[in-house]
Amino acid sequence: MTYSERVLRVLLVIFIFSFIYYLKDCYLLGKSFSLINYFKTIYSKSATNAYWYLYTYLGLMVTLPILQSLVKSLSREKMVYFLIISFIFLGTMPVLIHYYPSLNYNHDFMLYMFDPIIGYFLAGYFIDKYVEPTKKKTLIAYIVFVLSIVLSVVLTYFEYKKNNSQFLFFDNRSTILIIASSVSFFYLVRFYFKKGFSERLNNFIHYVGGLTFGIYLLSDFFIQKYTFVGEFMYNNGINKMIVLIFFEILVFVTGMLVTLILKKIPGLNKLL
Repeated sequence: MTYSERVLRVLLVIFIFSFIYYLKDCYLLGKSFSLINYFKTIYSKSATNAYWYLYTYLGLMVTLPILQSLVKSLSREKMVYFLIISFIFLGTMPVLIHYYPSLNYNHDFMLYMFDPIIGYFLAGYFIDKYVEPTKKKTLIAYIVFVLSIVLSVVLTYFEYKKNNSQFLFFDNRSTILIIASSVSFFYLVRFYFKKGFSERLNNFIHYVGGLTFGIYLLSDFFIQKYTFVGEFMYNNGINKMIVLIFFEILVFVTGMLVTLILKKIPGLNKLL
C-alpha cells in the first residue's frame, strides 16, 4: 500500500464509520439528519471517544514524509538522544510535577522537535534496526511490561481514592508508564512471540490480529449497547472485575463477528 493509499484509507474509515455513530446520535438524541452537519461534526471533533487515534494517525501520516527523511539521517546516538528527551524527560516530568508541583519548570522552555508520540515511531524503528534480541533483554522486557502495568493500576487506584473525578491521570499515552509498557510489548511481539509459539498458534494470532482494526472501529458502539449487561451483572452482586472481564470479552467477540461479516463486503474488506 502506497503512502497516498494509506492516507486515503484513514480518511475513508473516518467518513464511513463515523457515520454509524452520527446516525446513532440522531436516533437516540432526536437530532435531525444533515450531511452538512455530519461533515462539520467530524471535521471539528471525533465521532466517538476511541477515534482520537484515527485523527492522531492521520496527522502523523501527513508529517511522515518529513519524519522519514529526518530519521534516515539520524545516527544511532542521535536516535538515543531523541528517545531520552521524548520519553525520559517529556514522559516523566509531567508525572513528577503532578506529585511535586514545585518541579514545574518555565513554560517558555519548549522542546519543539521532541514528542513522545513521534518517539513511539522512532522507538519502533530503533528496535528493528539496532536491537539484537537476547534472553536477558527479553527478561527485562517482561519485567518492565508487568511492572509498568501494575504501577499504572496501583497509582490509578490511589488517584481514584484521592480525587475520583480526575482519576484518569495515568490514562495518557505520553506518560512514562504507558510508554514503558508499549515499547517493551513491541519488543516482545517483534522478537519473542513469533519464535515462542507454534505455527498454528502464530497463524491464529495473525488471523485474529487482522480483525482487530474492525473491532476497534466498532468497540464504542457495542460498549454503549452492552452497558445494560454490565449493570445487570453488577446489580446482582457479581464481582466488578468479573463483570469487567466478561464485558470486554463480549464487546471483543461481537466486534470480531461483525468485522468478519463486513470483510465480505467488496470495498470494506480493504478498509478493514
